[in-house]
Amino acid sequence: GHTPIAGTIGNRTYTGAYLAILSPLVATWETWWVFAILSIGFLCSFSRGAVPAWVAGVAIAQPQLGFLLIAVGIAVFAFMIVGGKGDRALISTLSSSFGDSLRSRLRIWYLSLAYAFRWPQWLIGYGFNKFGKESFKWISLYNIREGFAHAHNDYIQLFFEYGLVGLFAAGMFVYGLIPHMRIGDPLTGSAVAIAITSLETFPHHVAPIGVTILALLAILSRGVM
Repeated sequence: GHTPIAGTIGNRTYTGAYLAILSPLVATWETWWVFAILSIGFLCSFSRGAVPAWVAGVAIAQPQLGFLLIAVGIAVFAFMIVGGKGDRALISTLSSSFGDSLRSRLRIWYLSLAYAFRWPQWLIGYGFNKFGKESFKWISLYNIREGFAHAHNDYIQLFFEYGLVGLFAAGMFVYGLIPHMRIGDPLTGSAVAIAITSLETFPHHVAPIGVTILALLAILSRGVM
């Protein structure tokens, strides 16, 4: 807990997001062993928020494998529900932990949007890296127990710092990627994983992940893979 690993992939949340983004690239029958290694690492990260990104990314990159993983996941979850007391206790613990995390995120998202919709911030934003400086003021103002340096949603933070202008610029960039995206393409799977994990965490603000995202989207935009 005292190790200064925040902002690196040594943090399990960031590791989960990083592996969720990379896994679709090797979700092929030819590289199944690499995919297995990354998937084991992903599972060992215990990152709950990255699970939807990992599943969706793999399903897009390799639909047959994706449907198989979804079926296995549903079967395991169903077995846990009808299993013994220990399994139900585990589900209760996971649900409680997920609920606490979700409530914290919903509160910070609400405050972020409430402040972002002020004039002229909704148009041009508060400026680069201003979210952390503003959000730590909310701890005393609104009796928040946890300080958030990031909004845990890159779309909301983009709107907070750059306003409607920033959202429009990002939208134009994404629009340019769409012609290069297709089902069964590993890079498309990674792009989908990036989009989903950005909904509840902040991969673009973590240097190793951000550089990887930039490289993958640049390759996708060139249509070279």
